[in-house]
Amino acid sequence: MFSVGDKVIYGSKIVCSFNGIEDKDFDNETRSYYVLKPIFENASTIFLPVDGCDIAGKLRRLLTIEEIYLSIKEISYENTMWADNANEREEQYKQLLAKDDHVIILKLIVTLYLRKERGEKLNKSDELTFKNAMQVLCDELAYILNLKNAQVFPFIFEEIKTGARNLQKGIGRNV
Repeated sequence: MFSVGDKVIYGSKIVCSFNGIEDKDFDNETRSYYVLKPIFENASTIFLPVDGCDIAGKLRRLLTIEEIYLSIKEISYENTMWADNANEREEQYKQLLAKDDHVIILKLIVTLYLRKERGEKLNKSDELTFKNAMQVLCDELAYILNLKNAQVFPFIFEEIKTGARNLQKGIGRNV
């Protein structure tokens, strides 16, 4: 369970502060609710009913800064996720996004980014996947890394380039 003040992700991408449990009267029925305050939407409050709420499916802890750097390092050296058949790739990417595994989503973003960096044209489905995947992670990574949203992915891509340069120089991971 979470403690008051913990930062969590609600749904797949809303960074919130966990403000505890409160009894609220909605529709003439008093129930206990988890209270969440979105970090980037100050005027909003989210109430999730305690009873009947699959909290594990709706809330998760934020990634740690260590997990982010480890993921970036691993992505720098691993094979990317690309299927040559566009229809197979589209289906694969839909399934990956639906899993809500942020390490895999980060890897997916990097896969598409690297293809763009090499001058390869992405089809519309790939571009949409790239955009959707970045939206899932942007607020969380911006909050954790203490960056503005526009700085998140340039930072990550620079880290990946630095890892690739270090690998070429023989610095870093032993193979």
